[in-house]
Amino acid sequence: MKTSTVNLVKLEPSEGMHLRNKNTGEVYEGFIYIAKSLDVSDFEEITQQEYERIIEERNSEDNVDC
Repeated sequence: MKTSTVNLVKLEPSEGMHLRNKNTGEVYEGFIYIAKSLDVSDFEEITQQEYERIIEERNSEDNVDC
C-alpha cells in the first residue's frame, strides 16, 4: 500500500466579491481550488458589478450568431 500527500490551494473571494483569472479572464462566482500549474497571484478579486458585466458580455457574444 502506498500513501501520498496532496496539497490543495483554495481561493475564496471576500464577501460580495468574485474571482477572475488574470491570464484567461475566466471568472468564478465562489471559491475555487487552483491547479498545480497556477499561482495565487494569477487571480484577482472583482466586484459583483464587474462580474455581472463580464457574464452579460459573454452571453451577448454567445448570442451574436443566433
